[in-house]
Amino acid sequence: MMQDLTLKWKASEEKVQFARNFPGLIKNGASSKQLKIKEIIRLGEKNLVVYDDHRFQIIPLNINSASELIESLMLAKPHLFPHYQKDYETLEMLKAKDLALSKEAKKQKLLSSIAKHIYEIPSLKIALIEMLNDPLNIPPLAISNKDPLIVHRIIKAIQKNLPLYPELKEDILTLLNTNHKGPVCETDQKSNI
Repeated sequence: MMQDLTLKWKASEEKVQFARNFPGLIKNGASSKQLKIKEIIRLGEKNLVVYDDHRFQIIPLNINSASELIESLMLAKPHLFPHYQKDYETLEMLKAKDLALSKEAKKQKLLSSIAKHIYEIPSLKIALIEMLNDPLNIPPLAISNKDPLIVHRIIKAIQKNLPLYPELKEDILTLLNTNHKGPVCETDQKSNI
């Protein structure tokens, strides 16, 4: 699990660093006085300034906001792609890698939460089985107000993520059918010594 999160973090960082150093991007505040403006294109609330050597600026742009930077680069793509095709393909590949690892990390986090609580809270297993049979209609008897909050959170998270990760259903079923005891409690550890 920790390795998945490390890979996800590295992929995200790689995407952001590539965007911050996108070829041709003149960062706000850098000198562009000696460059000749070829065209200025409106991108929503921003302007794309393209210079005659095909370098460009996006104004205003907060280079420290990764989401704003990547969104701005994507808005500028139709205008810049002919000169930065390989760079946009790299950015798209890095975005896809980050998204795939984000999905996997989210799925693994949900599965580990189920594995952690399935033996502590018997009603969780019942609720999961009923929910997997009909993800949109969980019978009220499956979850009661007496159940710990974690049961409600896990069920809601599965309902939210099942359409995004269809394989999650099989992963949960596999987890439910696994014949292991779950976390060992302190008394079990003492008796095995």
